[in-house]
Amino acid sequence: MKRGIVRPHSTCEHENCLIDSGWTVTIVVGRKERQSMPLVEVNAVMPASVERVWGVMNDVEAYPRIMNHVRSVKVLEHGSNYRRTAWEMELKGCALRWTEREEIDAEHHRIEYQSIEGDMAQFEGFWRLDPLSDGTCRATLSVLFDIGIPLMSDMLNPVAERAIRESSLLMLTSIGAYAASSAEPPGRVTTYPTGRTDGGA
Repeated sequence: MKRGIVRPHSTCEHENCLIDSGWTVTIVVGRKERQSMPLVEVNAVMPASVERVWGVMNDVEAYPRIMNHVRSVKVLEHGSNYRRTAWEMELKGCALRWTEREEIDAEHHRIEYQSIEGDMAQFEGFWRLDPLSDGTCRATLSVLFDIGIPLMSDMLNPVAERAIRESSLLMLTSIGAYAASSAEPPGRVTTYPTGRTDGGA
């Protein structure tokens, strides 16, 4: 288990708290092996209610507007509890493209995804929100991947793992900051982790 801690200016009562600029940010990252594939998990307490965070997290086509490293997300097909989406994301200066199927469980605030085609041989995992007693929620993003080059996996997996970990952290940070700031009065200029600013929701 690896623990990464960023403390900008102040502290928070939560052990793993993901909050806006000026507050403590603590991220716990786990790495496991299943069938020789690395598993990266990032989880954090989000500074907003589970309903508000779910609304931001489930609006995947809005990701490019709040995350600089996400170039595009397009919903290709959707039903009552699933959708098929096409993604393009920048990882360490390289474009990663894939299409995935997502199973959406709105009642339990969980999205399971699995790539159908794309640059990696396998790319799957889940997003999950767990409500907490103080009105906030804990978000978890899990990514299981296979780069598809067995002879070079020992060399490439650690590089890909670091890039995916950083990307996952940025995604949670962006979602948490946007969910929190969107509850603020209009007119306040908010600086997001991605560098985007606006006048609030």
